[in-house]
Amino acid sequence: MVNYAPERVVHIGAFSKCLAPGLRVGYVHAPEKLYQQLLVTLQTHSWMISPLLTALTCEMLTSGDAERNLALIHKEMKARIDITTQALDGFELNYQTGGFHVWLTLPENWRLSEFVSRAQDMGIIVKSGELFAPPGGSVAPAVRLSLSSPQTIEQLHIGVDKLKALLLSNTVNEFTL
Repeated sequence: MVNYAPERVVHIGAFSKCLAPGLRVGYVHAPEKLYQQLLVTLQTHSWMISPLLTALTCEMLTSGDAERNLALIHKEMKARIDITTQALDGFELNYQTGGFHVWLTLPENWRLSEFVSRAQDMGIIVKSGELFAPPGGSVAPAVRLSLSSPQTIEQLHIGVDKLKALLLSNTVNEFTL
């Protein structure tokens, strides 16, 4: 958006979201007419950011380490998305290239809460789409799979294989009134 309307868009980001989770340094790119007002607002609401983290971030940016790390992260996430899409082939998946998660739309025979609960019983934590919906908004029966959570590729393989088995299992429940 900032490329289409730079005079009207404020771009806010954080290195913890793209480079390293513990790197609590953010940035703001604002139109000149808003710069002074944003500066005053930030100074009133923030005491100070960590000088050590700021120096580390600046060093990573100027040395090229940030770009090299981002390339490694993108390569790893592409591999994890490929593993997930291959393992869950035939199921409806939505993701963004280079992203850290995949949305899995559940087959019609699954209730969202039941799937989340059964996955948790198997040691797999998935996030219900309800957690990401605005209040009162309708929610597709989908779960978010965080592909950056498993520490190893092997753990990811085990997790998606378990999810596939769960998705294929019989979920028809009989209710007695």
